[in-house]
Parts: sequence; structure tokens; C-alpha cells
Amino acid sequence: MIYIIKRKYLTCPSIVGLFIASIALSSSMGISMSEGAGISSPKLAVGKLLWSDEFQGKASREPNPLFWTGNIGSYNYDAVTTHSPDLSLLDGSKQGILNIKTVKINDPSLYSGLCGGGKYCQFKSGEITTRNLLIFKYGYIEARIKMPTGEGNWSAFWMLPDGNYVPNNQKPGEIDIVEWYAHYPNKSWSTLHFEAAGASASPSAQPSPAPSALASASITPNAISQSSTSIGTNGVSASRLSDGFHTYGIAWLPDSITFYLDGNALATYSATQITTWPFNNFFYLILNGGVGPQPNTIFGGTWDGWQQSTMSVDWVRDWQLNGYGQISKKTIPAMTPAQMLAQLK
Repeated sequence: MIYIIKRKYLTCPSIVGLFIASIALSSSMGISMSEGAGISSPKLAVGKLLWSDEFQGKASREPNPLFWTGNIGSYNYDAVTTHSPDLSLLDGSKQGILNIKTVKINDPSLYSGLCGGGKYCQFKSGEITTRNLLIFKYGYIEARIKMPTGEGNWSAFWMLPDGNYVPNNQKPGEIDIVEWYAHYPNKSWSTLHFEAAGASASPSAQPSPAPSALASASITPNAISQSSTSIGTNGVSASRLSDGFHTYGIAWLPDSITFYLDGNALATYSATQITTWPFNNFFYLILNGGVGPQPNTIFGGTWDGWQQSTMSVDWVRDWQLNGYGQISKKTIPAMTPAQMLAQLK
């Protein structure tokens, strides 16, 4: 287990130290988790901060290479966006912000065949991941993010299982802590993905009552059939999620995951509903910008002419929860040329 914490003044006045028996989680609304949706009840006791990245450092530098790698290229068949590490850079401020940019490609012929299905790439964006550096299992994981401006944006903070990138050995499971489609600027999407043959008709807990800053209407978890491979919920804000910073998190315990927006519970899902539950394993983090397939009215909507947009991330943090929470630092040995070629087969 590894404990990595960078110094930075935390903005929530209810937090008086990093290492205390019970720690309140901040939100952009100034509501701590202890004041929110029952996170501090006996069933959900938040413990010490295990790890954080506050994204402090010199301007125009990539984020901490001990934690993050900038992805290159495109991995989605439907993608019109290719990723470039130079589009995920620190702002150099005292507060510490990571800016993940998405840029329109004005001459797609320069990127012929580089996007999903051999398509021309229409956009470049930043995408960073802790893959092969840090992996996480259980705890309360949260990020404070300001979404980008512009129809067509499709930003995300999500997790994939450790080892899922090994050729011919894909591991099931995906945790979308938040996906944001600019076509629906006040909504957040939180989703679990898993193998088929495994979910009941509804989540185990309805969304908790929301404070005045959130609209509780429309926060309705999706019912799914036994043949479905995903289940999820929406959060709804009174303002556009691109107008300011909001927090997005998961309370992750053995056999259950609860999604949060601004410290308020949206829905809980469990292994009793999802019989193929793949979430009792180590996962890695991903943050990315981007634009969905064009044209459409989902996955961000249809691009409306902007040249550049920015997803800003204030911090990412991981606390213990009910005594659970593991972080492991991975060490990947250097590959020989033969090993590299073998991975391409």
C-alpha cells in the first residue's frame, strides 16, 4: 500500500487536518460529506486521506509522472477524437489546476485513419490515466471538476480494471464516476458496466433528497433487464456544470458502489443486483476531454463551431471508507523488443 499526499490548503472549513479519525469531504457548494447524504452515518464512516493529487507545479508541465501518463491516439471504434499528452497541462497557479483541452482539427486529412474504424480525426484532446502506476480498491474517491464549454464536449472521470489492456485478456468492469454530455449541460451521468446476465430491475437505494442547489426531479436510476450490461443514474444541477467546479465521487465498498454529485448520494448498486459483479478488484483512474461521434444529439451533442474547450480539474482524492481502501504502486519492468512485438500479435 502506498500513501501519497501533496500539501495544499483544503477549501472546506470543516476539514481541520488530513490525518484524523473521521474526515469531511468538501464540495464546491461548501457542503461536507458529513452534512450531506448520510455519508457519515455508522454504515459509511470516512477515514483518513490515503492519496491525493492537487495538481500543483510549474505552468505548462504535464501532471506528476509518478501518478499519471498522458494517453496517445484513439482506442474507441466510434471515436472522432485522438489523444495527445500536451493537452493535459498544469496551470502553475497557487491553487493548482489541471487543464485538459480539446481542440478542433481544422485539416482532418492530416490525421487520416488515426481514429476509430480508420476514420479521420476531427478533434484532439487530453486524456491521463494512472494505469500501470497507481491502482485503487475501495474507499471514497472524488474529484473536483469544472466541465468545458461548448456543444459536443464529452468529458469523463472514470475507472477500468487493472490488467484490462493485456491483449486477449480483457477484464470486465467499468466505473464511470461521471460522464458529462454538453448537450445536457445541467446533468451528470454515473454508470457501472459489467458482463451480461446480471442485474435486477432497480438500484438498491433511491437518490437521497437533494438540497436547494440541486433539482431532485429527473434523478431517476435506469431500470435494466437481466441481459443488460450497464446500470446508471443521473445527477441534476440548478446551473450548468460548466459554470463552476463540482465534486463527483463514489463510495466504494466490497459488493456495493454509491455515486455522488456535490456530496449528495444519487444511487447505490450492489452485488446482489449484479450477479456478475466485477468491482471487488483493483482499478485505475482516467480523466479525459473529447467529443463524441458526429453528428448526434447524445455523447455531447453536435459540435457547434468552437475551436477549443477546457475541462479543469482542481484535485483528485481517495479516503478510507469503513476501514476499506487500498492503493498499490505498480512497477512495470522494461520490455524487450521481442516482448513489444509479441503484444502486437
